[in-house]
Amino acid sequence: MTDAAPARVAGPFPVTRSVLSAPALAARLLPAYALGPDPACDLLHHGLNDLYRVEDRDAHPNRYVLRVLQSRGRDPDDVAYEVALLDHLAARGVPVARPIPRRDGAFVTVLEAPEGPRPAVLFAWAPGVPLHATDHDEVTAEAYGGAAAGLHAATDGFAPPGARFRLDHGFLVDAPLAAVRPLLVHRPEDRAWLDRLADLLVARIAALPATGLDVGPCHGDLSGANAAIADDGTLTFFDFENCGLGFRASDLATFRWGVAMGAHRMGVDDEALWSAFLRGYAGRRPIPRRDRAAVPLFVAARHCWYLGLQAANRDHWGLAEADDAFFDAELAFLRDWIDRFLPDAR
Repeated sequence: MTDAAPARVAGPFPVTRSVLSAPALAARLLPAYALGPDPACDLLHHGLNDLYRVEDRDAHPNRYVLRVLQSRGRDPDDVAYEVALLDHLAARGVPVARPIPRRDGAFVTVLEAPEGPRPAVLFAWAPGVPLHATDHDEVTAEAYGGAAAGLHAATDGFAPPGARFRLDHGFLVDAPLAAVRPLLVHRPEDRAWLDRLADLLVARIAALPATGLDVGPCHGDLSGANAAIADDGTLTFFDFENCGLGFRASDLATFRWGVAMGAHRMGVDDEALWSAFLRGYAGRRPIPRRDRAAVPLFVAARHCWYLGLQAANRDHWGLAEADDAFFDAELAFLRDWIDRFLPDAR
């Protein structure tokens, strides 16, 4: 008996998520920028978006980050809003990883990938050491809070170039949990509890405008990460992909959520870090009492967003990123948070 020839399926086969070739990006995209000759391009991170390190090869190399978004992520108008906000902040002296224009003045390039169009933007490299939510001590947390206050203050008066999604209950709760519910069909009690919580969060967030909370452009992901700290203590923010108009209390709550997750997973002292963050923020910008009181509500909403992020991307990242073990851990965190800070929502 002879081995049969291997079967073949005609191609090209459909792609869910591609990783674009770094050499091809260097050859076909980077010449559009006023960089040094023959810049190096290497894949830095493959995740929600793909990041590439770009480096001039001359005697005084400059570094950049090329971000290639998912084909189903932000559309070019959304990216244009982000670019305009970063330009606004940089013009006011806020340390941010500013976008780098092409030679023709445009910032966004749409790349035709196998799975569909993917917007790409080149950014300056943020100087210093990248921070993560679990890296903070009280000194860095206070500096992070002060930098966040400076960012919020500088966005006052920002005139966006067009419409963009709002960081409201639709973004934080409704859309994320629509992705989660199908994964909890076999866990009806958890699904029913999450539905009840979602109804309460949506109702309370929808009622907040009447309370006069501070509203304005927000970073959208100030979890304690998405910043680099230099030797002189300067923090440079990057990754404004989730920026948009929203409650400033939601930006504060994202840091609170980040350190609370650190306490849940690694036992860090989240209360001390949160107090340090508030000292840093209030030292540069007042925090109205009503805004501070809304933080626990937005922490719960942020965790709903996180559940939805994992659920919506499991076809990219794998089933293990949103399996029963994941929901066991993350729903436990959410239940504990509700018990401690929103007991009337149980």
